Amino acid sequence: MTDGRKEQLPVASFGGRAKRVEQDELRAYLVRLDAMWASADDRVDQADAFRNRLGSRYADGFRFLERMLDEAMDAADWASSAMDGLHADAGDGQQEQYYAVIKGLCARALKTFGEVLWLLKGGYPDGATARVRTLHEIAVTITVIAVYGGPGRKHPELVDRFVTHREAMVPRFARSLVASGMREATDILDEEMLVGLDARRHELAEQYGKDFVQPNGWAAPLFKPKTRITISALMKLVSPRFEFYYSMASHPVHADSDGWHSAIVRDGEEVVFSAGMTNLGLGLPAEVASLLLLHVLDATVPSRVVTGQRVDVSGAFLLAGVEHFRDIGMQAIKTAEEAILAAEAALGQRSAGPDGTESASR
Repeated sequence: MTDGRKEQLPVASFGGRAKRVEQDELRAYLVRLDAMWASADDRVDQADAFRNRLGSRYADGFRFLERMLDEAMDAADWASSAMDGLHADAGDGQQEQYYAVIKGLCARALKTFGEVLWLLKGGYPDGATARVRTLHEIAVTITVIAVYGGPGRKHPELVDRFVTHREAMVPRFARSLVASGMREATDILDEEMLVGLDARRHELAEQYGKDFVQPNGWAAPLFKPKTRITISALMKLVSPRFEFYYSMASHPVHADSDGWHSAIVRDGEEVVFSAGMTNLGLGLPAEVASLLLLHVLDATVPSRVVTGQRVDVSGAFLLAGVEHFRDIGMQAIKTAEEAILAAEAALGQRSAGPDGTESASR
C-alpha cells in the first residue's frame, strides 16, 4: 500500500560525474583523496612485494629469456652487417630494399618480445598474450614476404607494395581522426590536405589495382581478385599450424565472452573477477612469444654466407645460441609454475577436512 504517491523505484545513474556533485564538494573530496594516498603506502608495498616474490620464483626463467633477447639482437646486428656487405658487393638495389623490409620487421619483433617479457615480469600474462598477437602478425608478415617476395621468388613486387601500402590506409584514418573532433587533428588536417590524401589513394588504386587499398592489400597478388585479405588468410599461406596461437591471443585483445569468463576466479564458494597481477599463466605466452621470435630470426639471420671462397656460418652459431637460451628459460618457467601450482594445491588440502568441508585449522 502507498499513500497515493508513486513508489520511487531504485535507480542507478551512470556517466556525467561532474554534474552529480557540487564543485566545492568535489574539490574537497579530491584534496582528501590526495592526502590519503600521500600517507597510505600499504597498497604500493603489497604490489612491490608481490612482484618481488614473482621475480624470485621465476628468476631463472626471466634471466634466460632476457639472454635469449640479447643474443637475438646480436644475431640481427651480425646479419645486418653481413647482408649489407653482400648488397654492396652485388650492387643489387632490389635485394637491398627487400632486406630493409626484413630488418624493419625483425626490429619490431625484438621490441615486441621485450614488451612481452616486461608484462610477464609484472604479473600480467593476458597483457603479454595481447602483445604476442602482434608478434604473431609480424612473424606471419615477414614469412609471407620472405617466401613469396624475396629475391628470385615469384612475387618480388610484394616488397615495394608493402612499403607503399601505408599511403593507401592514411586517408581513411585521417578522416576518422577529424571526425573524432580532436582539435589537434582539425588544426593539422584541413580539407585541402584530406583531398590530397584521397587523391594519392586513388592514384595507388590505379597503379596497383583496387584490391591494394584494402587492409593487407599489399599481398593481393597472392589471392583471387576481391578477396578479403586478413592475417588469418596470410597465415594459411605460410604457417597454418600457428592459427591456434592467433586465436588464443584474440581473447585478451577483444572484449568477447571468452575473455569475460577468463577474468572469473573461484576461491571455494566465492567468485570474484580478477583485476590485478597473477603469478600463474606466464608459461604459455612466454612459450609462444619465444617460438615466434625464432620464426622471425629464421627469415632475418642467414645461417650461411658465401663470398668467393669464404664460407661464414656465424649465423648458424648465433641462432643456436638464441634457441639454447630459449630452451633453458622455458624449462625454468615451467618448473616455477609447477612449483606454485603444487604449493597452492597443498594449501588447499590443508585448508579442507577429509570430507571436503572447511577445516577448523584454517
